[in-house]
Amino acid sequence: MVQQKADSSRYPSASVVVRDAPRPMDEQENLRGEKLEQLRHDIRAGLDSGTVAEWDPDHVKRDGRARDPFRKGC
Repeated sequence: MVQQKADSSRYPSASVVVRDAPRPMDEQENLRGEKLEQLRHDIRAGLDSGTVAEWDPDHVKRDGRARDPFRKGC
């Protein structure tokens, strides 16, 4: 595979192929780290956003149906 890459017009030699091989792995690892940091930030923001309010999904549905001007007698 290294020789095939070296023979292509993208790489001048096999040593350049071998030298460049770890770059995508490094980039992927950095991206994972960034995503993990964003996830931690988002979790912290959610935890810091306020107190939890109890709610009843059936009440929300009934209230929404009561406000729907196109719903008749359902």
